[in-house]
Amino acid sequence: MRHASFIILLMLSMNALSQNLVPNGSFECGEDSCNAFQIPENAQFSKYACQWTCPTTGTSDIFSTQIPNYECYAHMPYFGVNYHQGTQLPRTGNRFAGIYSYSKGLGSDTISYREYLQVKLNKALVPGEKYCTEMYVSLAENAFYAANNLGIRFNVEETHVSTYTYLDFVPQILEKNIIKDTSQWVKIGAM
Repeated sequence: MRHASFIILLMLSMNALSQNLVPNGSFECGEDSCNAFQIPENAQFSKYACQWTCPTTGTSDIFSTQIPNYECYAHMPYFGVNYHQGTQLPRTGNRFAGIYSYSKGLGSDTISYREYLQVKLNKALVPGEKYCTEMYVSLAENAFYAANNLGIRFNVEETHVSTYTYLDFVPQILEKNIIKDTSQWVKIGAM
């Protein structure tokens, strides 16, 4: 019996080479909204990024160059009139996802806030087969922290938890270098 395969991403979009098993890998499908991060339920995230969901109560974001309102939070490029963390344009297409890979919790030295994204693959992965997996990440210019240990996790089951802190999963693909580049998209991947 084959099981569905899910990917939990710790940062931005992902593309697989050859046969792309990731639906909406560049986040092009979805409704543009000024306040897509203010979703009442994370399950509704797929309205803004078709087929993608948030596995936690974190509020991942979708940014778009197609939003005409420059004062809109989700509008890119940034023109200094809203509360953007950075000015990066999409690597491909018109949209990209943004997450906080780490943010120190308010009033606490021990609790952190984190955001994740996940998507069901178009086909289940086959044991013993080789796959090339990659995603591209960029540090926002106004981020408080640069991050390492960004990764991709392949799960059999979709994840949903009522927390916004660290998910205790071991990713199969892990970038140990600290991503500091704010002007280019950095590829993370494995074969």
